[in-house]
Amino acid sequence: MLAEAVIDDRIAPSALVTGGASSIGKAVCELLSKNGYLVAVADRDEVGARAVADACGGVALPVDVADQESVVALVTRAREALDGRLDAMAIVAPGLEVAANSGDVLAFVREHARSIIGTHLCIREGAQAMERGARICAIAPPSANAAEASSSPSSALHAAIC
Repeated sequence: MLAEAVIDDRIAPSALVTGGASSIGKAVCELLSKNGYLVAVADRDEVGARAVADACGGVALPVDVADQESVVALVTRAREALDGRLDAMAIVAPGLEVAANSGDVLAFVREHARSIIGTHLCIREGAQAMERGARICAIAPPSANAAEASSSPSSALHAAIC
């Protein structure tokens, strides 16, 4: 459990970030930490999540966002680790270009479903655990190639999430 942090005589806000071990999720964790948040870094990549959490002074939590029991347990563990509060949640869906460009259609379908189901489960469970006024942000990364952004797998994912 993180020690309760006090900033300017007030309790520091807390945030849970899924997909926090790398890329956009890592940047979100770093930004939240710089702005005084206690951060729970959640990811399938437990080693990466631990490295980001250590750098941010936060806590690392393993999760498979496409598994309902894993997400329910994540939100419970995050609240416990963050002194019983969850003020913000950032759900970072993975980019799909690697799976799409590999030529493995089934891998792409699995990752696309994981992103959509994971986003849904995290929003649902997070919203139930958060107090009025807390915020949830779902982030679908942009295409790596701006010229193909409107037809990229990530753009399709963004449309599905929004």
